[in-house]
Amino acid sequence: MLARMVLPKEVLDHFIITDIEYVDTKAYDEPEMHIHLDEKIHPDLQGDTHFESKGFISPVEVTDFPIRDHKVVLVLRRRRWIDTRTGKSFI
Repeated sequence: MLARMVLPKEVLDHFIITDIEYVDTKAYDEPEMHIHLDEKIHPDLQGDTHFESKGFISPVEVTDFPIRDHKVVLVLRRRRWIDTRTGKSFI
């Protein structure tokens, strides 16, 4: 419930929170809050035997609005898929 109040709805529609960590940096007095999110499995691809999830691509960091004077960084990981018929990967 708290996540729905803090994060954009679109983010929670497509990602799940996997971790929240506080990272000390020299740039700020307060630690940064890093919220790690992994892309959910798309329902259309989940049951299709022609597509396999092959882990995640490199994470992307997005700076979000501060929460109680803490800089917030969303660490997003998108899934990498393989089409087993062609061998091509896509996200």
